Amino acid sequence: STTGYVRIAEPLQNVVVQEGQRAKFVCKIDVHDLDLQRLKVLWKINGRFFRAEPSRNRRLIFKQDRGWHTLIVRKTRVHDAGIYSCIASVGLDTDKSSAHLKIESAPDPPNNVKLVSCHGNSAALSWNPGEENGNKVIEFQVQFNTSDNPDVWHDFEERFDQKSRMVTLELYPGLTYSFRVKARNVLGSSKPSIPADRKCTTPPDRPDRNPRNVRTNTGVKGTLVIEWTPMSRLHFHGPRFRYHVHWRPHGSYKWSHRYVDDPAQGFLDVDTGDVYQVYDLQVKAENSMGEAHHPAYIYLGHSGESEPLVAPGNFSLNPEKSLEPHTAHFIWDPVDLDPKLICGKFKGYKVNTLITVMSVYPLLGLLPADNSSPIKVALSDLPAYVSLQAQVAVLNSHYTGPYSKLLEFFTPEGLPSPVQDLRRQAYGVAYVLLKWRPPEQPNGVIQGYDIAYQQVFGLSLGQIRPLMPHINDPSTLGARITGLRPEHRYRFIVWARTRKGRGEANFVDIVTAKGTRKCTIRASSNIKVDPENIRMSHYKVTPKGTPPHTPRIQVAELGNSSLNVTWMADQASRDVKYQVEYRESGQPMWHNTEYVFDKSWLTLNKNQVPVKDLEVRLVASNRLGEYVFDKSWLTLNKNQVPVKDLEVRLVASNRLGDTATSRTIALAKSPQNTGYVKSHIPDNHGYQSAGSSQNDAAAQNKGRSFKSTSWTNQAGTMIGALLVLSCYSLVFQQ
Repeated sequence: STTGYVRIAEPLQNVVVQEGQRAKFVCKIDVHDLDLQRLKVLWKINGRFFRAEPSRNRRLIFKQDRGWHTLIVRKTRVHDAGIYSCIASVGLDTDKSSAHLKIESAPDPPNNVKLVSCHGNSAALSWNPGEENGNKVIEFQVQFNTSDNPDVWHDFEERFDQKSRMVTLELYPGLTYSFRVKARNVLGSSKPSIPADRKCTTPPDRPDRNPRNVRTNTGVKGTLVIEWTPMSRLHFHGPRFRYHVHWRPHGSYKWSHRYVDDPAQGFLDVDTGDVYQVYDLQVKAENSMGEAHHPAYIYLGHSGESEPLVAPGNFSLNPEKSLEPHTAHFIWDPVDLDPKLICGKFKGYKVNTLITVMSVYPLLGLLPADNSSPIKVALSDLPAYVSLQAQVAVLNSHYTGPYSKLLEFFTPEGLPSPVQDLRRQAYGVAYVLLKWRPPEQPNGVIQGYDIAYQQVFGLSLGQIRPLMPHINDPSTLGARITGLRPEHRYRFIVWARTRKGRGEANFVDIVTAKGTRKCTIRASSNIKVDPENIRMSHYKVTPKGTPPHTPRIQVAELGNSSLNVTWMADQASRDVKYQVEYRESGQPMWHNTEYVFDKSWLTLNKNQVPVKDLEVRLVASNRLGEYVFDKSWLTLNKNQVPVKDLEVRLVASNRLGDTATSRTIALAKSPQNTGYVKSHIPDNHGYQSAGSSQNDAAAQNKGRSFKSTSWTNQAGTMIGALLVLSCYSLVFQQ
């Protein structure tokens, strides 16, 4: 059929947008479902058809959703304004709807700008307005430049209303002008017009003013430094512009003078050789036509200052005020403010504090120029618990006078700043290992640290609960907290403590690991249990440069298949993890097993060490905290260490890189193949590394009986030792 039914159910709506915004027209079409395949929708813009071809016209977007047809104009421009039409047809039946698009923007620039006349110091200018672009012009702005700086355009102070088409402009003398015009509406200013067709040159004249802000700079000794603000080119009014500078001692009738030919220069230095004397000053502007029309003002100034000659007397601590950890109260007699003694303008006093036998402490500031008798001031932000020296001196504008006698005093103890670098070193299902560094500002003698915790429930914090015992050793910089709930958030708070009390707190939030608690650790004498069964033990840091004690080791055979090795750790050490490392003899890279935390023995499978010549060592390293263990021995299967002659030593090292190595023993396979026998190797055996070559002494001592051998260290305890800082490497080699 050639007929059908189609209607535009909602006509297009007029659209008003600002330039650069998006405009959208929506055409709602009603059509029978049977005619959907025959429906055709076309768009017209100002009578011209546009089809949906996005690749050719990306600013026009056509969308269709059943009966809704949309045309979007992106980033509208002024020339997009006009009549937009939606035409829908099914066969011979057609419907159409149209609407206006109005684009508002800043006006077009004025055109046809002409210089109508140029006489004396005035000019007449005319122009025609450009398109308003949807909003009426509010005003016109005339701009000008001059021939000696044509790239810089200046605005005339006067603005002209929208009805203006011709104006008269007042100009500065001695310049050649060009003109242009801009229009402005509520959306902004237009681009500048093309400059007027002619230029206007005004006749020269004397300057209409003298330099302003005439003053002296007293920062140069023995010199009168006269300064002023250089004048704008618009005020030169003629060629050969310069400044004529006059000066004389105040009270004198005789002027001295000098010319400054550079119009951009704003100073003149005059050698006088005196100190802070009063002078009369005058700076005039002149050009080839003569001096400025208006007489120059006479100003007062001073020659350069010098160091004051007087020092405050009777400088001491104020007996009426107590000395505080960070504040000291001072008192002194004022100085005579005679400018001849101050050698300048009195500005106040300056107090310097110096840490005894150290560099200058940061300047604590200028004090008010209050010259009452006596002068009392308080200085804050001093370091606490430190020996200080203080002095006071008088100030003028540029120099500091001689200091008073040196005052020595000692600030009392205060509260420490927060601990530094508080962090979670390790954590598990039911424990966390905390570590920190001492406060940056101890402000006294650190007595120890206090620790507390809070449970965290979303954005809420539970009650602060202290952990016991308090840490009363300042070298203890870590703690292990156990008995925590799995997968739970806690906040741990640490305070440093002096004899004055706790300082500012630092805290860290942690979440324990997922899982379930397997057992409860036995509590030792230094572990306290809080009501929630949360325990804390301490971690003491070994000072840097302190190597571990030389370890005591015992090596004994256990039948034909095993070798038993026992050793003793530093008594102060705790909480170790174990790892066996092995490598083929002569190779640089070590292979290793996984760390073991909860047992004191390890087994190597033959598949792990498929080599004939093998070097093996046991490494024990700390995890920062406390862990109580029952076993202190390690068993290795000799069949998994298939070497004939074995050398053994134990190397102890701490986290700082300090090491201590035990004496070396040599083990030789017995002729009956029932175990190992021992041969002694001197202390100067000459090991280069854990994998050094075997000494011939081992072969020479084959066949001797062997039960066990041992070294002792200074700790004196064998079983049940605790490890923290030191790690021990048991080294075997063929």
